[in-house]
Amino acid sequence: MSQDESKPHKVTICRFTADPNLFCSAPFCNKLDALMTFSGVEGVQYEGVSVLKAPRRLLPYAKIDDVIVPDSELVYDTLKEKGILKCLDAKASLNPQEVALTYAIKALVEKSLVEYMVYERWIENHTLTLNTFMSEVPGFMRGLIGYFFIWRPVCLQVILARLTLTFCSMNSGSGQPV
Repeated sequence: MSQDESKPHKVTICRFTADPNLFCSAPFCNKLDALMTFSGVEGVQYEGVSVLKAPRRLLPYAKIDDVIVPDSELVYDTLKEKGILKCLDAKASLNPQEVALTYAIKALVEKSLVEYMVYERWIENHTLTLNTFMSEVPGFMRGLIGYFFIWRPVCLQVILARLTLTFCSMNSGSGQPV
């Protein structure tokens, strides 16, 4: 038995909310929660943190045996390497074609649908998003920060262009905007 397997591992997931029963608005936090739940990992602790304290200024990240691991995919890979969880594809006994399909679906969700989530959160529901993500920023400054980073005409055009190109390319099947 290796040293990693002989002692219990301490896993803490750092995300926006400490309560694992509350929905977290960050898609990659939800991804990591789902992967760990489906893998049957137990004894995970959750910590509510500010994005400003995150290693890459992105959530989620994890503390695995007091080592900070950023990014949901790196956390999942580290948990597999340490034997804390089993790869879901291996757990489901998928054949190579089915594994390829899981990678394709993951790419669709992570690369395409995230664009729409950005639009929905930062454009359609901007007040709720600002109050949620910038709770530590004084209220009078949130609007200015939101304008500077999101609602400026240049930034708004980039968000809308990326969203349009993503979904037009997906609908046409040709990879070219319709």
